[in-house]
Amino acid sequence: MTALIAAHFVLAAFARPLVRRLGARAFLVLALPPAATTCWALTRWDTAASGAATGWTWRWLPAYDVSVALRLDALAELMVLLAAGVGTLVLLYCASYFSDTTPRLAGFAGNLLAFAGAMLALVLSDDLITLYVFWELTTVFSYLLIGYDSEQRHSRRSALQALTVTTLGGLAMLIGFLIVGHQAGTYRISAILADPPPAGTAVQIAVLLILCGALSKSAVWPFSLWLPNAMAAPTPVSAYLHAAAMVKAGVYLIARLAPAFADVPGWRPVVMVLGAATMLLAGWRALRLHDLKIVLAYGTVSQLGFLTVLAGAGNRDAALAAAVMILAHALFKAPLFLVTGIVDHAAGTRDLRRLSGVGRSLPQVCAVAVLAGLSMAALPPLLGFAAKESAFEALLHGDTADRWALGVTVAGSALTVAYTARFLWGGFLRKPGVPDTPVHRVGPAFLAAPAVLALCGLVLGPGVGWTDRLLSAYADTFPAPAHPYHLALWHGWGTALLLSAAATAGGALLFAARARVTRFSRRVAWPTADAVFGHLLLGLERLSLQVTGFVQRGSLSVYLATTLLVMLAGQLSALITDQPWRGAPAPRLWDVPLQGAVAALTCAAALLCLTVRRRMKAVVLAGLTGYGTALLFVVQGGPDLALTQFCVETVSMIVFVLVLRRMPVHFEESVSSWRRAVRVPVALAAAATLGVVVWVAAAARTALPAGAAMVEETAHHGLKDVVATILVDLRSWDTMGESAVLAAAAIGVTSLLYLHRRAEGPAVPAGERGPTAWSMTTEPLTGVPQGDEGAPERGWLAAGATLAPEHRSVVFEVIARLLFHPILVLSVYLLFCAENMPGGGFVGGLVAGLALITRYLAGGRFELAEAAPLQPGLFTGLGLFLSTGVALLGLRDGTVLHAWTYHGHLPVFGDFEFGTPVIFDCGVYLLVLGVVLDIVRALGAKIDRQIERAAAEKAAARRAAGPETGEATP
Repeated sequence: MTALIAAHFVLAAFARPLVRRLGARAFLVLALPPAATTCWALTRWDTAASGAATGWTWRWLPAYDVSVALRLDALAELMVLLAAGVGTLVLLYCASYFSDTTPRLAGFAGNLLAFAGAMLALVLSDDLITLYVFWELTTVFSYLLIGYDSEQRHSRRSALQALTVTTLGGLAMLIGFLIVGHQAGTYRISAILADPPPAGTAVQIAVLLILCGALSKSAVWPFSLWLPNAMAAPTPVSAYLHAAAMVKAGVYLIARLAPAFADVPGWRPVVMVLGAATMLLAGWRALRLHDLKIVLAYGTVSQLGFLTVLAGAGNRDAALAAAVMILAHALFKAPLFLVTGIVDHAAGTRDLRRLSGVGRSLPQVCAVAVLAGLSMAALPPLLGFAAKESAFEALLHGDTADRWALGVTVAGSALTVAYTARFLWGGFLRKPGVPDTPVHRVGPAFLAAPAVLALCGLVLGPGVGWTDRLLSAYADTFPAPAHPYHLALWHGWGTALLLSAAATAGGALLFAARARVTRFSRRVAWPTADAVFGHLLLGLERLSLQVTGFVQRGSLSVYLATTLLVMLAGQLSALITDQPWRGAPAPRLWDVPLQGAVAALTCAAALLCLTVRRRMKAVVLAGLTGYGTALLFVVQGGPDLALTQFCVETVSMIVFVLVLRRMPVHFEESVSSWRRAVRVPVALAAAATLGVVVWVAAAARTALPAGAAMVEETAHHGLKDVVATILVDLRSWDTMGESAVLAAAAIGVTSLLYLHRRAEGPAVPAGERGPTAWSMTTEPLTGVPQGDEGAPERGWLAAGATLAPEHRSVVFEVIARLLFHPILVLSVYLLFCAENMPGGGFVGGLVAGLALITRYLAGGRFELAEAAPLQPGLFTGLGLFLSTGVALLGLRDGTVLHAWTYHGHLPVFGDFEFGTPVIFDCGVYLLVLGVVLDIVRALGAKIDRQIERAAAEKAAARRAAGPETGEATP
């Protein structure tokens, strides 16, 4: 089960090399995982049909009772067969639909297979949180698939619309899941269905939130706007996601939870009213559209409303009808979408007003479309007829609400017959006054997938009884009626058959009067949901601009003051209300007097920042506060923290200095006296409040500190450095997450800087460049005898000669040359000594970054390029890859330390251990080194280029002005 799901994602990751090598034939290889899943599901048919279930569980978050739990029962068996079986045929269809030269084919293939894997995991999930994770994965992959043709504005808008609607519904559903899990005491779906929580107010709210997510996923009104626009995706996506897979997820969730929550107040009114409205509104709109694919899209929305009514009705026979209707809908709607794609390929259009005589030119394609269309219209002896009969029979013998819904479904079925006839007439028959549409030949491989699906609908019509045992196993989870319904093609003459005949006749009349119906429909048409959505987005955008203009005034001091005031209000309210200092021990100001002295000096440096006018002084004073904090760590006995603080503060100050080269020397913001009088108290009050909160939090401890257990665990493994062990082993996942955030922040900032550089355009043309401030002058050196300027000179740095002489320091170059390699050795030592001495990958990476910064400060950006010829992204990516891989490996035993350790002996060094914690720390080392290098290149080298560009422009301007003023050009 898990191997089959994982195979989808693994093979999807290799889609690009497969497509590069095989072209469109790569889809034949990508179809193997869903094909294997289909075969596996067929072997489990008897087990699921007998009412048993196959499960697999991995405890993900034991403390919160969250598990990755998979379970195959009767309903899951049906959905797996549809998701995997139809997915296999769609992937095979793609091999003929696309050509080897189709752009972005590799990404499309990988996303489609990954979607199939996410969909399988969704329907197999037996845990609410697991289900939500894969629910959102299907949303993400559908967004990528709908927006496949990203160069088209309509595709981008449609993808964003689908993502917005389904994601908002999914977030509401997540809140409902959390409430249900809390009320039930478990997130296991099978346990909740076996023992539902009491239907209190919280459960009622949770049920409505869950229905919000389900209805948005299945495009039920008022969330139906995204599905027709999603037809911007390629036809295989429409056939799979919007007929057999994604849109069925919401119906599946309703069917899954209905046995436990159908009787909760609010469930049936929401499900049945919105489902019935969707069936009528979408079916009516399909009668006046001209694009074959859009006709099918609104037909799909209509059918989804019908499925929602059946799945949410809450009785055994309706559940059975919903299950067989899910099967029938996939077997007739998917081939119709695929046939539409064939017609579009062969004729070059999907406009039914321009198509004529296609059925005569493509008789096999027409035959497949007629088979699937007759099943959609619920005509015997196809599966759609048996499914519609079971639905009418279930609603006919229900309560008052069911009988009301029965009338709506009969009217909706008449609309279904009408737009089915319109689809077949418009796509394949000859039309008076319209010339026959020229088409090209369609190969058998292209037609195979829709033909197989349509034939399944034909075979399972008379053979619908073969599915009765499996589908009844799901339906029997509801209370059994006195005379349970069983699936069969013919149940004799009765009311249900009469209603089917009435629906067919009504649909035929609507089709016969199609011209009048179309005119009337256009006359009474109301604004489309898509237009309403567009106006809502426009209004929201205007409102956000107004709010942003009112709040965001462009003053960092105002933003900071607002943040501090909100924090002050919240913390002071809590302190005044709870008065947590009562009974707390008196605060201890220091452990040793030296702490108080260092703290006083640190506070004095911070207060002096308020009085300076020069930016460099402010940076130095702010750096002193950081160094003072590091001294406090030293006095307190935390050398690891102190070493890290020293390195971070040093790197931060260097970055500040690099930036300040292009900023004014003095602060230019004029602060009035009254503003200063407001800012100072706010800052001091915030600092005092934070101090009190920290003291109260430390004094309020009731449980034993966790430090003792960590010290004991570290000593148990023969280690001494508790901090390093916590970072790379006991809390390695925290370290990995923080490292990823650091990398993302650095990449984001530097990307913005480089994007701005590209927007600036090229520098001064090479022919107009003159001497610059930081580069070597191109003119002969003055005061040096001719010929002596080329005399050999000792070069201490690889690119030191690129600097202008007035900006070179031989002493600094010598020091940089002598210290570079020892600093690198020190960084490696700090990396490998972390288990028993202060150090670690983070500090080691910072020290290595300081070595590169020294080379840059001594020799400029060309020297930095010589010292680190590799791209910073390589270090960052490799480091993140190593740390993430080791952390994932540690899941096997719960810690990184237990994952793998090698014991060895070296002649000089003696015995040593090399294990996964060291590899994890190496990843952190490389990541931090890459981040520092990226920042230095972005802030240092970029500013160097700006200075050179400004100097070159000034030199070019002087040369251009020289002839005009009569000056001699040098």
